[in-house]
Amino acid sequence: MRRGAAFAILLGVTACARPASAPAPEREYQRVGPLEISALVERDLADVLGSVDLMNTGRDTVRLEYAGQCAVAILLYDASGSGAPRWDSSAWWSAQGDCPATPMTLDLPPRTLARVVAPLLEAARILGDSLPRASYRAELRLRLMQPRDTLLLLPAGDVHFGGSSASSLAAHGRPPYE
Repeated sequence: MRRGAAFAILLGVTACARPASAPAPEREYQRVGPLEISALVERDLADVLGSVDLMNTGRDTVRLEYAGQCAVAILLYDASGSGAPRWDSSAWWSAQGDCPATPMTLDLPPRTLARVVAPLLEAARILGDSLPRASYRAELRLRLMQPRDTLLLLPAGDVHFGGSSASSLAAHGRPPYE
């Protein structure tokens, strides 16, 4: 694994601390070879976090490589989910000059889960950039270079910014935040 990749890739089963009674969020899965892939965007009081889970369901180790931190991008769409993205974290990070393009590589053993985490975003910075307070449909975009060059758009749930809507983490038994 390359230097700096430790914060972006977590091996093993990792999970947020949720109360036992809270249901896990529904996820849609896509397959790329032996990899089963899903995504989730969550929000707490101050931050928005996007993550992609990659499960190697095969019998052999899979080399996972993606094109760097901004290859994992949070896309926000109007609540309907239609049309072009209203906001793209990779474009935002690139405009800030904070988007390292060093490829990240990991060998994923059989029956192992890896979590690739998008760079952490402050909710206030997203709203201050160009978005009004509202609910948005989220996707994560991930460009894999290995096991094969693939661009994935993964449904990642809803994100709520202000108003009377609770944050996405409230669905997991946490209090709503504005």
